[in-house]
Amino acid sequence: MAEPDELICIDKVSGKKLWQRAINYYEVLTPEEKAAQPRLAKEVEPLVAKLKSEEDKIARTKLRKEIQEKLAEIDAPTFVPKYDGHFEAHFWYRWFYDANTGERR
Repeated sequence: MAEPDELICIDKVSGKKLWQRAINYYEVLTPEEKAAQPRLAKEVEPLVAKLKSEEDKIARTKLRKEIQEKLAEIDAPTFVPKYDGHFEAHFWYRWFYDANTGERR
């Protein structure tokens, strides 16, 4: 199963996973945009490199979170996602049913 910020390539004949890649805001920056923010190379690039080689799902999740937090710290207007209510709309059921207590709201 892929997370929203991951791509997985599956062989259509065997069903075997061929590769998996995390995609984040850092990955889509141009070289010029990266050069304009020196902290990216120093603080984010090592995390991205570690993510690319990490196999453990829990460790990958923690690294993806750490990368996003670091990007937001460096330049929030650019790197904080702008959901405009779309993301929250996927969780409408949370407002009607509390999965932790089993109570309806």
